[in-house]
Amino acid sequence: MIEQIEQEVEKHYGDPSVDLEEKIIQALRKEGKDINNLVWTDLNGLDEFHLRKREATVEMASLLNLQPETRVLDAGSGLGGPSRYLTSEYGCHIDGIDLSGVFCDVARSFARRFGFEDRLRYQQGSALDLPFADDSFDVTWTQHVSMNIENKTGFFNELARVLKPDGMLACYDIIAGSGEPIDFPVPWAKTQKISFLASAEEQKQAITHAGLEILSWDDKSQEALAWLETAQEKFRAGDARPLGSKLFLGEMFSEVMSNQVRNFQSGRTRVVQIIGRKTVKPDLVID
Repeated sequence: MIEQIEQEVEKHYGDPSVDLEEKIIQALRKEGKDINNLVWTDLNGLDEFHLRKREATVEMASLLNLQPETRVLDAGSGLGGPSRYLTSEYGCHIDGIDLSGVFCDVARSFARRFGFEDRLRYQQGSALDLPFADDSFDVTWTQHVSMNIENKTGFFNELARVLKPDGMLACYDIIAGSGEPIDFPVPWAKTQKISFLASAEEQKQAITHAGLEILSWDDKSQEALAWLETAQEKFRAGDARPLGSKLFLGEMFSEVMSNQVRNFQSGRTRVVQIIGRKTVKPDLVID
């Protein structure tokens, strides 16, 4: 069942028959970018699939003690936007994993294009079965991923497993608010079929049961709603950039945007920024 859901999620985020990198390059040309002299920041607006985009990434990164020797796992790495920011700003080494092979291919290509290939690695895989040894990373980083994962306990258990003792969790996720059904489609799902929003209590339990101590839990819903409303106004005014979410959502973009705004306005969805730390579990005592 898990494998079937993951296949549906992969299909939702990318069509393997479409040359996604070329599609992005064409959008960059429309924005007047010099394709032969691109810099990684030229992709801002496209390469982060979460609310408030780069602003949210910068904010969460500032809460971690990231150093050049820091090893980071980016679970749900997408096109690599957050990982490119982290390695450019802090110099850390990052492994990205994503269900979408298309996204991983594009992320690897851009890492080479911008000279980050010695610090960034991407591979296709499941966050419920991470291909890394125990205690491998200083930080596990994830943004807007668990909404597509039904088994929250399994997800956070895996993130905790690969963390070193005292390693840090950085999580920025959409969760359920009032408990009432949300309007679809939304960016992570066209229907309820691959959408699994946890309540705040369920999310907290999944994290703490994995042996992760929650150091901070910050509700960013009001900031997200203000950001969404501004983006919606720009779109209605005809100010949508070629290099933006519309590139992926296509004709659904307007409906998705409206649903996102309504879901947040009504309190049916919320977004939280979570910082946690792996605690060393005591040895089990068997009677």
